[in-house]
Amino acid sequence: MIETIIGILSALIVQGLKKIKLPTKYAPIVVFILAVIGVAIARVFGIVTDITTLSALLFKALGIAGATALTYDQIKALLIEKTT
Repeated sequence: MIETIIGILSALIVQGLKKIKLPTKYAPIVVFILAVIGVAIARVFGIVTDITTLSALLFKALGIAGATALTYDQIKALLIEKTT
């Protein structure tokens, strides 16, 4: 559940940053950094308990960032296809 929330929040933040001129090529990096921060904060507060090493944190963040980017791109492509 927390992974979904982190993914949605990171996508929203990146879209906000794009509106203030973040180059699109940096968006995946920013999503990954936000996912790392989100997972680390969740671990500190005890929400995510399956992370015991730095590599586990990075892999979980990479999974969240990848899923977020792929989902956003697919939804965007689907909406653009339906409107044209």
